[in-house]
Amino acid sequence: MISFLRRHFLNKKTPRKGRGGRFAAASILIVSFIAGYMTLSANNKTCSAALIPGVPVAPVPGTICGCGVLPSVPCNIVGSTAVAAGSIESAYYAALVVSAGVVENVIGAAVDTLVQAVFSRLEQAEKDLVDWFETFWYYNQRPSMQDAVEQINTVQMEQAKELAAAQDAQLQARSALERDVRAHEAARSADATVNKQTCQTASSAGGFGRANVFSRSMRRAWQNEFVAESSNRLGAPAANGVAAAVREQAESFEQNFCDPRDNGGNNNCGATDPAFYNADTEVTARLFNALTIPVNEDPRHALALEQMQRNLVGAVRHENLSEEVAKTAAGKEVVMERRSYLARKNAARSVPSLVASWRMPGGQNGNFTTALREGAGIGLEDISDNPSYREIMHAITIDRFNSGQ
Repeated sequence: MISFLRRHFLNKKTPRKGRGGRFAAASILIVSFIAGYMTLSANNKTCSAALIPGVPVAPVPGTICGCGVLPSVPCNIVGSTAVAAGSIESAYYAALVVSAGVVENVIGAAVDTLVQAVFSRLEQAEKDLVDWFETFWYYNQRPSMQDAVEQINTVQMEQAKELAAAQDAQLQARSALERDVRAHEAARSADATVNKQTCQTASSAGGFGRANVFSRSMRRAWQNEFVAESSNRLGAPAANGVAAAVREQAESFEQNFCDPRDNGGNNNCGATDPAFYNADTEVTARLFNALTIPVNEDPRHALALEQMQRNLVGAVRHENLSEEVAKTAAGKEVVMERRSYLARKNAARSVPSLVASWRMPGGQNGNFTTALREGAGIGLEDISDNPSYREIMHAITIDRFNSGQ
């Protein structure tokens, strides 16, 4: 019995059944075991005495078939071990068939559920993959690649532009160098050749230098006279005060530039020359329109220029300070303020002084300047024999081209 149970229950993989199948198999097993046990217990007992005709009365041991003579063929007693084993095997087989069906149904349902879940998950995974790829490609990867391509194209275009600009700059520098070399060679050849330009330059070079020297000298002289008058320097008319300086200027005007017709004919004029009437105020005619002012021919021209500068910019006149006042702090402050004002006045006077100094004679190359100006149709009355820096420049830069030669 134990061997049967071990063979059918322990050595075989019994599928798990439901609670009803396990209870039925267990019940059949218990009933069969009890029936076999009871049968074995009854057969082991000694048969009691029985009356059998023709046989002496004596106790006989019981056999497997009961009390009596041992039969010649095996007997099967109800409830024996073989019957119990067959019953158990039949019941176990029936229970096993039922359990196998249950297990098969459970496994089939589980497999169907598993397959459905797997296919559903695979389908969802495919949808998720498609969604992810669309988002990644259309919104992340593709725009980034497009931007990168655009940036690469821009960088390449800028690089090509820089390379082209560098090459152009190199070619331009080379061309400029070649032009400079040719210009230098041409200029050197021109310098070595006697031509119209070199003759004009050689003819006017000496006159330019002399005229420039006279111009600087006149500017310096006018400035020194202005500083002496404004500082009440000893020897100057203003050394005796403002009244003495005004009296000296008025006398110069009455003797040189006074027009008796002005002031309603009440001007107190001396023996003035009509050619110099109001010469100290005719700035346009006697300063800007004149190329050379002949101060070497008549000193009244220089005096007229000096008075014009006073009338244009103004004169600076101060009363004298006593020695005691000049030593005080207040007196020193007054002196320094006067000098500051004098410097600013000098800066303003430098403009008309420069214009007038350019028109001072001193070139001493009248023949050359006269030839150029005559060729341009200028009358001899407007041409100076001792031209100024301004007249020489005018002859070279303007009259020369107007002459057509």
